[in-house]
Amino acid sequence: MFEDDLALEEKFYNDIFKPWLNSRGNDSIFIRFNSDNIVYEALQKKNDIDVVLDNGKENISLSLKTVRKIYDRIFFETISNCNTNTPGWGIYSKADWIVYSMGDFDNGFVCRCFKLDNIVNIDNYSKAYGETRDRLGNLLYKTEGRLIPWSDFQHALLFDGR
Repeated sequence: MFEDDLALEEKFYNDIFKPWLNSRGNDSIFIRFNSDNIVYEALQKKNDIDVVLDNGKENISLSLKTVRKIYDRIFFETISNCNTNTPGWGIYSKADWIVYSMGDFDNGFVCRCFKLDNIVNIDNYSKAYGETRDRLGNLLYKTEGRLIPWSDFQHALLFDGR
């Protein structure tokens, strides 16, 4: 469910990622989903930026992606809503880095980061679909993406808490 996905992303940021950033001397701001202000509209909604990082020298924008299980590949979203044919984060994100975390953070997790320009030709990979459902289990919309093995592009391992 969409609300659960948002809660998982926020839990990752609050419990794992922000303390790690702080331990490295970085400050950060988490852009809250559906905040009714220009920060949310300009950064998160239009440009897929979830976190603005301040390392004392520059600002770095990050997009957080969270999934509940650990996989050997990513779901590279090309269409975020198949009903409206809205481009997915893999197409429209302006974030400097994608931070992709996998797992439930209680029973283990892995976190990797990459730049979108490190993704190889996505047409070489099979399509996959995800679903977003409401609390009653009703289908709200489907997403489309490509399944890309981690070994097929350059990335950095940030955490391996398995």
